[in-house]
Amino acid sequence: MKLPFLPSTAHAACFFLSISCLLPGGLSAQSDVCSDSGACNYLAVEPCSYTGCNVCSTDLDQDGVVGGTDLLMFLSDFGQVCLLDAEPDSASWGQLVITEIHYNPAGTQGPDSQFEFLEIHNPGDAVIALEGWSLNDGLSFVFPSGAIITAGDFLVLCPDSMTYAGLGYAVYAWSSGGINNSGETVVLRAPDQTVIDFLTYSDHGEWPTDPDGNGPSMELYNVLWDNALGASWGGSIDHGGTPGTVNSLWLD
Repeated sequence: MKLPFLPSTAHAACFFLSISCLLPGGLSAQSDVCSDSGACNYLAVEPCSYTGCNVCSTDLDQDGVVGGTDLLMFLSDFGQVCLLDAEPDSASWGQLVITEIHYNPAGTQGPDSQFEFLEIHNPGDAVIALEGWSLNDGLSFVFPSGAIITAGDFLVLCPDSMTYAGLGYAVYAWSSGGINNSGETVVLRAPDQTVIDFLTYSDHGEWPTDPDGNGPSMELYNVLWDNALGASWGGSIDHGGTPGTVNSLWLD
């Protein structure tokens, strides 16, 4: 009959330390000949020693206690978009850019639920297959099978595709969410979740204010400018913006 597994004293100590999230003190450092069992750093070979463990993922300052400092560290990053350490692999996916946002159409144009839109541009020289690409955070959408964007072209996402359909560019209706009138984060991801483009716009501060219900859309001045900066944007010359085509403010 197979006997049940009984943890060693050292492993049991690791278990209790894990619960209390305490860091060890005054214990030996790891030797080159030591074998590490994993998360708890139990070193089983003499002259190695057990060096304790800290499995609290929220112990951000690594002081052994989940306290006020950890909370402040969390709050300082709350709402930010977390990028991968590596730059997006543009050689594999290509680079798309969010170039126009019409987040608060004027009442004279019509309701937000019909006339809001977000424009994406392909500044490259190759067609990009969009199946599996997605937008998330403020709005939610995954591009379907067969979706593409050709070199130098634009596409539009909006809550009601019929509003902008038939005007010579691809139009997609987002699945849920929207682009908030007071500001929103928009994230464009490749199929492997690599962040290709993102920004958090606002209706105040360095961001242009004319697009907030006065008629213009918010246009990026130049596709090479950093669209995460409010100073890179301005209010369109055209009432209702320039969906699916070159921005009215475009600078060479």
